[in-house]
Amino acid sequence: MSEQEVIAAIRALHKPETRWMPYDGADVSFDTKAEALEAAADIDLGICAEIPATFEVCAHCKTIEEGACEGECTRELGYLTSLWPCKTAIALGIRP
Repeated sequence: MSEQEVIAAIRALHKPETRWMPYDGADVSFDTKAEALEAAADIDLGICAEIPATFEVCAHCKTIEEGACEGECTRELGYLTSLWPCKTAIALGIRP
């Protein structure tokens, strides 16, 4: 495998992925907008939650971080080590 193929494979793994929160500053996040809207409807905050807040994580680093909590805390993860751009993406020169 050539160096270019290795870099392409790494880039394919380390790509941005959107996480959805029911409101800005929420301590939980979801894989889909629909899940975030459903959670927002269950929370009586007196705010409009038609458009949930989002943030970007690295798809590959997120998977590793989720694995560290063994599936028990995935919605409550802060994704601190997998926020986009991740360290690998920065090292490869990938910018948001």
